[in-house]
Amino acid sequence: MADNETNENKEVKKKTGKSKVVEKKNSNLEENNPKVEKTKTNKKGKNTSNNRLADVIEKMEEETQKVQAKEKVKSKEKIEENENVKEQSKKKVEENKKVKSQAKKKVEENKKEKTQTIQKSKSSKNIEENKALKVSKNQKNRISTQVKELETIEEEIKKQTVIPKEKMKRIYKKVFENILYAIIILIYFILINIGCKLLEQNIFIIGLKICSIASIIITIGVFEYAYKKESGKHTIHGIELLILSICTLMSRRIYKIHNRKFISAMVSIALLFAIYYVSRAIIIYVKEKAKAKKTTNDIFKISKKEEK
Repeated sequence: MADNETNENKEVKKKTGKSKVVEKKNSNLEENNPKVEKTKTNKKGKNTSNNRLADVIEKMEEETQKVQAKEKVKSKEKIEENENVKEQSKKKVEENKKVKSQAKKKVEENKKEKTQTIQKSKSSKNIEENKALKVSKNQKNRISTQVKELETIEEEIKKQTVIPKEKMKRIYKKVFENILYAIIILIYFILINIGCKLLEQNIFIIGLKICSIASIIITIGVFEYAYKKESGKHTIHGIELLILSICTLMSRRIYKIHNRKFISAMVSIALLFAIYYVSRAIIIYVKEKAKAKKTTNDIFKISKKEEK
């Protein structure tokens, strides 16, 4: 900055010295030539204005030079700052690289330690597995023998518990017979109710008489058949038919005395018969199944004793 100011002062002094020499020459010319005085006065006015412009221009140039010098200084400072920042960033990058390298080393060391521990654990596991395999083989042999014994026991239990198909068919036959009787009796009483609604009184009473006589005849025939065959099953059927014939005989009187309650009475009688036959079917199923199981168990025990 000081060097620039000294150069500017030297240039100003040179210009002022030149202007003084020019003024001296002009003054000598004026003294010798009186005619030229007027023209010189005009020229002096012009020179003064030119000098002023030159001074202004010089000042402007000086100011621009100063501004340029300041800008150069600022740019140098910025460049130095940027260089310092770059150096700092380089240092940080190098530090980060060092940290990363240290971290990588630590990771590698950890990996080595893990591999060593894994190898140790694998070796210990292999030893344990070999021991476990030996133990498991012995256990498998024991389990296989136990499983075979259990299978034989299960087969024996199945033989004891499972009822043969022929016996089950007999049981189902008895059950379905009772259900069929219940259905027939329900249909019988439903037909009586339909006749009560559709037929006239005299015709309906005649129909009830015919039904009662037919039921009595059938019951007598069943009792005779049971007496000849000496079967308790047919005697039970005869008793059931006798009760049914009594109900049909009673239905005539119910129709005459309680005409409005006749249908409800017939329905209740039909339901009682249905409940009786269904409950009888359930009892037969349970009892026959229990008997069949007992017989199979007894047969199995006898066959085992014979084998021994």
